[in-house]
Order: sequence, then C-alpha cells, then structure tokens
Amino acid sequence: MGWASANPIFDRTAQALLNCKAPDATITTVLTELIDALRDGDWDTLSESMDVFRGVEPVMAAFREAAPDYFED
Repeated sequence: MGWASANPIFDRTAQALLNCKAPDATITTVLTELIDALRDGDWDTLSESMDVFRGVEPVMAAFREAAPDYFED
C-alpha cells in the first residue's frame, strides 16, 4: 500500500517556494529532490499533486524530471 499522506508535504512545500518567489530553477531542483524522496517512501498519489500544480511550469518540470513515467511520450 502506498503513501497517500505525502500530498500535503509536497503541496505545502511547493506552495511555499512559489509564495516566496523562489527562482524557477530553485523550485524545480528542490521539488525534484522532494519528489524523489517521497517516491522512495512509496508516494502513490502524486498525480493528485500534479493536478494541483498543472499550470505551474517549474513544478511540472520537477515532475517531468523525477517522475517521467507519469507522462506520455
């Protein structure tokens, strides 16, 4: 069974980076590492967080880098 409670950890961290107007490259780097760590813990509901941040390019870049299996070719 996966880890559904990781969504608030990711969502709150991503929103904090956006709120403090961190540079896009910083957002992508930090969130890529966070996604990797959460997936190592069996985060299986990351698609829900992807839906929350679908229009936010630095966040989606992190998902594309850390979870390419969630994207079609």
